[in-house]
Amino acid sequence: MSKIVNLVLFLIIGINIASAQKTDVERMKLKGKPKIVKQVDTDGMYCEYHFDKKGIITKITYTKEGVTDSKTFEYEYDKKGNPVKEYAYYQNELRYYFVNVFDEKGNKINMEEYTSDGKLLSITDY
Repeated sequence: MSKIVNLVLFLIIGINIASAQKTDVERMKLKGKPKIVKQVDTDGMYCEYHFDKKGIITKITYTKEGVTDSKTFEYEYDKKGNPVKEYAYYQNELRYYFVNVFDEKGNKINMEEYTSDGKLLSITDY
């Protein structure tokens, strides 16, 4: 598995878990205030990262050269910067989404997984 795919999987599973003082831009060691960053690895895997004004990832899209399918992940945050919703798209079609619930201290309490039509699939307590 390529390094970029591993990074994308880490971001999908653990977005904003690193220190609260660092933005995604800082963790990725990027300069300035990028809106979009595109990367390609030697396997032809393309990753596109979209950032908000605070430097937090709001969208990740990856696809492989010569392949028509793509995967996109979009994130919504609360005022404290907690990722409260995560959407997963395949070929631009919503497949499932997660709703994360946090306590007043910012600790993740649980994660609810839903199908694209809103059917609850699972609840994971933390």
